[in-house]
Amino acid sequence: MPQSVSERFSRKVTLVSFILAVFVMYIHAKNQVFYDFGDISGTPLYYLNQIFSEILGRVGVPFFFIMSGYWMFRFDIRQNAKSVMARKLKKKLYTLVIPYIIWNTLGFIFFFTITHIPFLSATVNGGETVHLTFENVFKGVFLQKYYYSFWFMKDLIVVTAISPLILLLLRNRRLSCGAAVGLFSLCLFDIKLYVCQTTSLLLFLIGGIFAFYHRDFWEQPNRSKYETAVWCLLFVICSAVRWLNLPYIYTIALIASPIVFWKALDFLDASKVYDREPLWFCRQSFFIYASHIIPVEALNGVLSRINNTMAWASITYMLNPLIVLFLIYIAARVMNKICPKIYRILCGNRG
Repeated sequence: MPQSVSERFSRKVTLVSFILAVFVMYIHAKNQVFYDFGDISGTPLYYLNQIFSEILGRVGVPFFFIMSGYWMFRFDIRQNAKSVMARKLKKKLYTLVIPYIIWNTLGFIFFFTITHIPFLSATVNGGETVHLTFENVFKGVFLQKYYYSFWFMKDLIVVTAISPLILLLLRNRRLSCGAAVGLFSLCLFDIKLYVCQTTSLLLFLIGGIFAFYHRDFWEQPNRSKYETAVWCLLFVICSAVRWLNLPYIYTIALIASPIVFWKALDFLDASKVYDREPLWFCRQSFFIYASHIIPVEALNGVLSRINNTMAWASITYMLNPLIVLFLIYIAARVMNKICPKIYRILCGNRG
């Protein structure tokens, strides 16, 4: 029996989020700093970094911002928008703020502990010792100083906090599109905002615009395999532009990439992937994103001591995220079985 659009859409979001969470791991698996290679341009390691980290990995966080904005504003504005937004903001306290503080705290404790153990200190934080000071604790817990991958969460908390203001923009189609053009112009000329990255706010707003005015585009599958082929070609073009790092055009490609990638992945419809219920672990994208940074960095430090060749660095770059993903799977399964309430808190009540 064919699945409804809403079921297919939900399953596609789950699978795409999982795929991109894995690719994000490759950004943090870059390991050249653990070796004495110097400039790696033109080497196998360079090309692997470009493909898995820059081309595929960098799609992840922009996509997560778009989906966050989409879910935030995916409701009928004819309803009581004030009560709906209040309910959503209250929910974000548990899905964003509490996990952000907990993971940052765990990250600070880990880096503080490890950097005071002589034979392990050189494997993390660039070998720099973390001292127990008020500044380090405050920045570590609330400003992700040591759990640096959580800049994404910090920005998401900020844009979520101002979502009632964004809602006012979204009620007027021209005004919201004008705001998106204005933010894009700031991104184009690398003009930064004080409270969060400009691209974070822009992508969150784009998600809201899709939710309000282009829901069919975002949720409906492509009309034909030829349309999907066009989206795949566009993703290749966007990837080439980002690879070449062309001025100004790079920013356009960066903003467009998660949208194009989302539409291009309809090629999986041929194998009816979105008709099947995703595996349990595929719904743990947040836990994967939140927990991978320390083991990926630590494993890089360990593996780099085994061999110092380019071939070894290239192989371990590809294997590191997969090894860590397996370890995360074991940890997630064990925690979900032994202490499910704690696990759900760490996941922000997701999965």
